[in-house]
Amino acid sequence: MAEDEVAYCLEEGLLVSAPYDIPSDPGARWVATDEHVPCSHVVCRRCESPVVDVPGFALRAEPSTPSEYASIYDAVVAGGDAPSQSPWLTSRLSGATSRVYACRCGAYSVGGTRTLRHHGPDPWTCGGHPV
Repeated sequence: MAEDEVAYCLEEGLLVSAPYDIPSDPGARWVATDEHVPCSHVVCRRCESPVVDVPGFALRAEPSTPSEYASIYDAVVAGGDAPSQSPWLTSRLSGATSRVYACRCGAYSVGGTRTLRHHGPDPWTCGGHPV
């Protein structure tokens, strides 16, 4: 996308828990504070990977090594039963209503809504949406 054909979400993007739907329209973005439009194009500036998500899971524990973060990313990308087989993810208790976001170098659980500017991992931001 050319830079003049791209628009960005407010507050660098919005992360949401499981009850919220992430828009399938790549042009949908968060533009008004009285709405909750989750960012569907979150990217990591550190590892340069897209940030992926899986609803209905929370982090069981905080990983401490790059390979542990990468394994969460791989489980989310694989889908199917892979997230439930990961030792880092849980769907028990609050996990059922949470959502895990992951890139190759980080992971984050969300219950409710969180702006990337104020609450999300520092290297994550809205990657832009076509206008």
